[in-house]
Amino acid sequence: MKLYIKLNKEETAQWEQLKAAMTGGQLSNDVFARILFFKGIHSITQELNERVENMTEEEKQQILDSMSEKQVERAMEMAEEEFGDNNEDSAKDNN
Repeated sequence: MKLYIKLNKEETAQWEQLKAAMTGGQLSNDVFARILFFKGIHSITQELNERVENMTEEEKQQILDSMSEKQVERAMEMAEEEFGDNNEDSAKDNN
């Protein structure tokens, strides 16, 4: 996948200053952008996980009710990939 971001002259100067400050100019634009992108994705994911953890069961149910069946199935698959299957864990705990 390729992602292009067009920066104006001022934004380009700020990008170069940030890159120099954070890396000492040792990384290419591509590597630096990739690091920032994935750090951003990680941060967003953490924030979303915290928000979901703090939701009431009623709020969670409202969201599930507004989603299509395929969206719910995919969300559940992603949760199982991230956190493991709770049914297996509880079965292990009971033995």
